[in-house]
Amino acid sequence: MNIDDNKKFSKDPLHKRFKSILRSMITDRQLEFLPSEREMQREFGISRTTVRKALNELVSEKRIIAVHGKGYKVVYNKTDSELCGKIGFIIDNGNDVYVDVVFKALIEEVFSKGFEPVVTVIDRRYESPAEKTAALGASTDGLFIRSSLCDDPALLKELESHYNRCVIFPFTNEKNTQFTSISADMGEGARILTNHLLRMGHRKIAVLTSDLFRRQGVLDVFEKRGFNLSGDLLKNCRGTRHDGYETMGMLLSEKADFTAVICQNDACALGVMERCLKEGIKVPEQVSIVGFDNIFDSARYPVPLTTAGINIKTMCREALIMLLEGIRGGKTVAGKAIKPELIKRGSVYKIK
Repeated sequence: MNIDDNKKFSKDPLHKRFKSILRSMITDRQLEFLPSEREMQREFGISRTTVRKALNELVSEKRIIAVHGKGYKVVYNKTDSELCGKIGFIIDNGNDVYVDVVFKALIEEVFSKGFEPVVTVIDRRYESPAEKTAALGASTDGLFIRSSLCDDPALLKELESHYNRCVIFPFTNEKNTQFTSISADMGEGARILTNHLLRMGHRKIAVLTSDLFRRQGVLDVFEKRGFNLSGDLLKNCRGTRHDGYETMGMLLSEKADFTAVICQNDACALGVMERCLKEGIKVPEQVSIVGFDNIFDSARYPVPLTTAGINIKTMCREALIMLLEGIRGGKTVAGKAIKPELIKRGSVYKIK
């Protein structure tokens, strides 16, 4: 292992890069004691000062402790029933209404059960998620990790030290099955919404989503029911109000023929609805709109939104139960995808 291997953080001070290597050594080798300072200086070609700085930071993070006459002993997190009463939250500064809502609800759930929530916000432009996760993991019983952060290889490597003490939240974790995750079943939600629109007489349905599970759910229903979905009506669209507004404008400029729109999520649906109102298009009489997630404000939209979603409080309760089971059982708990329910409101019109 070379101290310059971690190119992503190559601008970090030398001792921080070396500290990252030591964390990887701990995870990979399950060491009881670190090598001596002299051995580390010789192996990595660095100064004693650099080694000491890295070791001192790991001591402050409670990853190692100094043992007189033996060196630095590695501290592994407990997996028995003794809890310190703190639950960590690793989130980033992304712009997602649903994630903000569910994390707020999860923090409230943790607090209501007598634990102390400890929140760390990461700006990935300037900070290492792995390093901040290591520090938080050393001082808490378990961790909730925002799923959007889990494309970071260094973070996933760090999570191996906490494999039974973390839950990825609130979206699915298909690629990293060694970790527990909980989410709504995206594909099933899309199937529920598509079937509802078909029952209401809609056949020309635009699909605005960047999520492969949701898109496939729509296609599955069309294929099963023997209908065709025009490729011109499949648009890649992320889940913000702005994305919905702009993508709906694109559809309208193309003179696309559709009577209903399935949106990436509720925030996207609001943008679609606002674009319709701006262009003088009546919702739902001329265009029906459905969302996904059932965020709290969806019932207060200009036209109350038909959507699919799960009970957020139920998901948060299940997430905390799964985390505590992993901590006390010492092993990863199987992930869970919760089936959404259809919430009918005023944004869908029945075609006669």
